[in-house]
Amino acid sequence: MAELAVSGDELQTLLQITSALSATSQEIQCLYEVAPRVARLVPFEKCILMHERGTDGDAATLIYEFVGAPVGDNRAGPTHTTALHVARYLEHFERVETFQSAFFWRAASDYADDSDPRSVEFIKQAGLSRGTAGLINSAEGSLGRIATLMQFQCAGDKLPAKHLFFVNIIVFYLHVYLVHRSARLFASNRADELTHKERQVLQWIVGGKTSWEVGRILSMSERTVKFHLRNIYSKLNVANRTQAVITASRLNLI
Repeated sequence: MAELAVSGDELQTLLQITSALSATSQEIQCLYEVAPRVARLVPFEKCILMHERGTDGDAATLIYEFVGAPVGDNRAGPTHTTALHVARYLEHFERVETFQSAFFWRAASDYADDSDPRSVEFIKQAGLSRGTAGLINSAEGSLGRIATLMQFQCAGDKLPAKHLFFVNIIVFYLHVYLVHRSARLFASNRADELTHKERQVLQWIVGGKTSWEVGRILSMSERTVKFHLRNIYSKLNVANRTQAVITASRLNLI
């Protein structure tokens, strides 16, 4: 990467961003407060945040969109989708220059026959052509892959190398921030998908009943109860009975 020329004010802004994302008391609305500070370091026309959790067969993605000043106040909130996945989405961009977790990118001039149509539609609607991005991938046991993408649509023919430096640091803190705060958002969005039977099973599980006892109460086999439990775990984005009980209580599902 080219030699950096980072000012004291820029370093101070970077410190403010990382401190805000590290504060344990901050809620998800912190993203909207941090966005204008990020724009001071990486001036953008549009910023796309994607946070994906799950396995290849059952993944979900939270998407945030921010526009650069002076347009809008960036208070739209996340869109929850199971159709747009980070890895497939990134296949539609070329990485021009890379620095650790950050890279300059440009959109493909044309798309292959096997291109993901949802990704192509999203890219076109968002008007994405070139800019800077950062990507973090990690794993969390039985919950599968976790990925965070921070992507900036930027103007200008030549983007400063220091943008990669800033994005490389910010995306790490952003990833940690979302890992700790997104579980409830995923669960809240997918809780509405619980069927009547799944809610009945969940109610008795929260009441401390075993799978065998729930089966006796609801006139179903223990195997069927466990089938419903697996669906509940998937929809609430949890790994076991204890986590399901905690999440159900927090979301007031029963």
